[in-house]
Amino acid sequence: MELSTINTPQDLVELNNEPTPPSVSRLDSLVNELDFHETMELSLRLIQNLGKFHQHMIEKLTEEQDIERLVLWVQDEQKLHTCHDILHDVYESE
Repeated sequence: MELSTINTPQDLVELNNEPTPPSVSRLDSLVNELDFHETMELSLRLIQNLGKFHQHMIEKLTEEQDIERLVLWVQDEQKLHTCHDILHDVYESE
């Protein structure tokens, strides 16, 4: 929906609720300005956030007793945990 097609308050609410795609070029330019330590801290935090999201989904799927999906989310969470541990080790040895 375009701003020029807004005719009612409901149209405006719908436009406001549409997801905005991330600006990859803006993110790239911001990341390119980071030094090694800032990059590692950002990477670790992003992985932690992904892990928290996976934990949330694991709890939800456990409640729903959706075992097939639960197994996949647990496996992915373990991969994120391993990734975090490896990056943390690299960062600490620097």
